[in-house]
Amino acid sequence: MSSLIKMPDNKKAAKSKSDSSAQKEDEFFSKSTIVAALAVVIGVGILITSYRIRMMAINEFGPVIHEFDPYFNLRATEVSC
Repeated sequence: MSSLIKMPDNKKAAKSKSDSSAQKEDEFFSKSTIVAALAVVIGVGILITSYRIRMMAINEFGPVIHEFDPYFNLRATEVSC
């Protein structure tokens, strides 16, 4: 009776191979999901930092930033002379 219940060896091996490959697939997808989430977080951090650096002059000196505009300084020099 016990011989009828047991699976043949080749089916056991095939089942264990498919289980291990499924486990490896799950590990791959979980690792790739973590890497993708980390890439998104780093990308957003870079964008926020670059925006804050670009807006630093406006935050410090206000919306009129002619001190940092070389063309404005050139025109102001030509007019005042």
